[in-house]
Amino acid sequence: MILSKYIFKSMFMAIFVTLVAIGLIDYVMALLNELNYRLDGAYQAQQAFWFITLTTPGRLYAFFPYICLIGVLFAFGTMADHRELVIIESTGLSKGKIIARTLYGPIVWLILAFAIGESLVPKLDQQGYELRNVAAAQGSTQYGVWHRDQDTYYFFKAVKKDGSVAAGFSVKYNTLTDAMIYDSFDAISLTDAGDWQFNGLARYTNQRGAAWQNEFSGQSEPWDTNLTPDLLWLLTSPDAKLSVFKLFEYSNYLSAQQLSDDNFRLQFWQRVLQPVLSLALIWLAITFIFGPLRQSSTGARIFIGLMLAISFNLIQSLIAPLASTINLPEFFAAAIPVALAASIALVLQFKKAL
Repeated sequence: MILSKYIFKSMFMAIFVTLVAIGLIDYVMALLNELNYRLDGAYQAQQAFWFITLTTPGRLYAFFPYICLIGVLFAFGTMADHRELVIIESTGLSKGKIIARTLYGPIVWLILAFAIGESLVPKLDQQGYELRNVAAAQGSTQYGVWHRDQDTYYFFKAVKKDGSVAAGFSVKYNTLTDAMIYDSFDAISLTDAGDWQFNGLARYTNQRGAAWQNEFSGQSEPWDTNLTPDLLWLLTSPDAKLSVFKLFEYSNYLSAQQLSDDNFRLQFWQRVLQPVLSLALIWLAITFIFGPLRQSSTGARIFIGLMLAISFNLIQSLIAPLASTINLPEFFAAAIPVALAASIALVLQFKKAL
């Protein structure tokens, strides 16, 4: 019982220390990048500071499987350096039982990470991206997004987290009248009944060979669309972290609009398989400690852990273009890092057993 508590505490604290260390490094690097390349309009240093603060948990959640890998290597490495593994084995605990007790700490962290990542992280990301989008749209022309809904093309300058649009315009070709229709609007908002509405709408039409004609200005008009506030907000914040359910919903919407949804389906499966990847990487870390890294120093083990984390992160980054190039189903593409980590761990486990 005492040994189980000690192993649990060692693993839990090692992952915590790794989480804090990587979080600080990520925060500083992300803030420097934001200050150097993203400031524009009313989006300045103060807003960039709050944006990075609000979105850091989302980046750490995406990197959490690798945090578990480094944390377990660090914990086991420290125990091996102090001969604690030898002492634990001398009490009669087999390696299998030691490994089983090793999993308790990481599993608690995985549960915590999943709970926070699927509830709090999307809300924090929404607040951060809303702050940046709205501030950057003031006095700047480089921020905004195009979107096609049915046969109309929209440009939204900034979208708030409740889905309301600050300003924009749309372009549509009417095949019946052979005319281009250009609408500009001051805002898109939700009515009390929950329906979308253009505010400050001005419409201009142009038939081929004729001048532009102003049909009306300053009107309110309903907007017929399948976009929900969350989906509309996501258009201007494609990098924001979403829950598994929102990823599934948005990919279905894109598919219904005959737009590419491959990236969001891939993100959906990566998020679903993230706990499995974490367990595979923990298994890999354990086989390293009981195998080729048993006599290595703590520094060497941490270095190996960082290299493995970077390598698997690069593999995940290359999966999206690879999957689209060879038409690989999103589930199998997301499972590649899991299969690779499990295969390496299995080979090391087999070699150690010989």
